[in-house]
Amino acid sequence: MHRITLHVPEALNDGSPIPAGYQTWVEDELGHIAAVAQVESGVGEPGITICEHGTGLWWSPAWEKQREPMRLMAIDVADDGTSVDLVYRLAERIGADLGQNKVYMTTSPITVIVVACGGAALSREMHANPSAHQAHAKGPVPVGAQ
Repeated sequence: MHRITLHVPEALNDGSPIPAGYQTWVEDELGHIAAVAQVESGVGEPGITICEHGTGLWWSPAWEKQREPMRLMAIDVADDGTSVDLVYRLAERIGADLGQNKVYMTTSPITVIVVACGGAALSREMHANPSAHQAHAKGPVPVGAQ
């Protein structure tokens, strides 16, 4: 699996805000890429991790600090390369739409571990038996141990 993170500007180069609804459009496009990747690989469920209101910081050739407000959007996909190509094309489109010289994306190999946490059944158990909360707080309890 790989995590692809897209760095999406929250403002144009002149500091004015990007068009209303643009971030939602990017989320939808990434969501479609994640959904296709999930169907093709059969791994996990499609979704996006979004870190809103981040800041890109870099130094110009004249060694002046430059700051850019951005949103980080990440999807986890199989290692087939197709999703990377699709996100690359999306980054190119974002750059063209928003007049950016560069739009960054990163990829990194990841290991996905799904932790089932009991959900509603655990919640009901805690309400019916408050001491269950203390047992869970102390760590895992072997199956069948009460």
